Amino acid sequence: MTDSKYPITSEHRTIFRAHIQKWQRLLNLMDWKIIDHTDRPKGIAAVDDCLACVYEMDLSNRMVYLVLGLNPWSEEITGERLDRLAFHELMHIRLYESYAAAAAAGDENDDTVAGPEHSVILVLENLFFDKDTE
Repeated sequence: MTDSKYPITSEHRTIFRAHIQKWQRLLNLMDWKIIDHTDRPKGIAAVDDCLACVYEMDLSNRMVYLVLGLNPWSEEITGERLDRLAFHELMHIRLYESYAAAAAAGDENDDTVAGPEHSVILVLENLFFDKDTE
């Protein structure tokens, strides 16, 4: 873990959880159980360098783990940044059913679906959060 003047605090985690609840409601994900993992999950390499991530999504049980990164950030942690991050991660859940359907249709290459999925999320994130998109 690198030193930073922007460590993640328990207050940041509380704010992030509130934003997760807001976006869960707005994105109609109330039938998903989102398990907040505050400890670094064992054996999940994807969380090592993330600000936040969702993992182990279980479509049949509509359950997912979410972690707010444990590494200090290289930028100031604001409420707006936490809101944007919550939106971004919950969009992965919102789009997961489409991703799973494409994978079940025989696409063995995760990047074929994951790349466009991330592109859609980033476009929506910019539309909702960037002030200069008028």
